[in-house]
Amino acid sequence: LPSAPSSQAPLVIRACGQQWLWRYEYPDGTYSYYELVVPVDTAVVLKLCSTDVVHRWWVPGLSGKFDATPGTSNQAWFKADQEGIYDGASYAFSGASYAVMRTRVRVVDVPTYQSWLEQQAADIQEAQTFVQQANGETG
Repeated sequence: LPSAPSSQAPLVIRACGQQWLWRYEYPDGTYSYYELVVPVDTAVVLKLCSTDVVHRWWVPGLSGKFDATPGTSNQAWFKADQEGIYDGASYAFSGASYAVMRTRVRVVDVPTYQSWLEQQAADIQEAQTFVQQANGETG
């Protein structure tokens, strides 16, 4: 398993593959699907998991190919030195729709990352409140 550089504490994100998408869980409890947003010049450790079959996380330009296997822990790490968009895919046959299992890493400056986290958390809270209210009105 690769180990992250030790010059600073890495950002640890759980990357969980499931047929047929990636879910990213951030340290503050925020999550996203498909797109992983990270700050530039920061070591990022991905704790890889799978809910069903073997998925292979690969984003060319950022890292090698790493397997997410049910019941097994694995990790990958990368550090982007340039802001930008990096596209990737699963690259392991995981069922009929594996070809559409894409991912994107958006590398941004630190203030943009902090703003994104705050907005993502607010959006998730708003969605949960909406669902709770909708369920209350129909139940």
